[in-house]
Amino acid sequence: MFSDFKSRGFGIEQSQLQTPDRLSRLLLAMSLALYFAVSIGQWDAVANPSVDEKNRRQPRNLSRSRLSWFTRGLRCIVRLAAFALPLPPLRASG
Repeated sequence: MFSDFKSRGFGIEQSQLQTPDRLSRLLLAMSLALYFAVSIGQWDAVANPSVDEKNRRQPRNLSRSRLSWFTRGLRCIVRLAAFALPLPPLRASG
């Protein structure tokens, strides 16, 4: 999550915010966006498994994707937005 908020994701250090109230609002928005991206990434992993994920013989809980759910979710959101496709519905985790 640290790298998702910093260089590999949202780039929080580029905001240069100094007041605590503005920074807290930005963190709230980023947390919601992180949840959304991870949820979309989990959906994409189930709906569109990669060739490596399909061919694994390991139990599902031991197999790992090359991309994090966050990165996979961001890429999926960009791809769906580029073709003006609807986003999948969010599900409650649990």
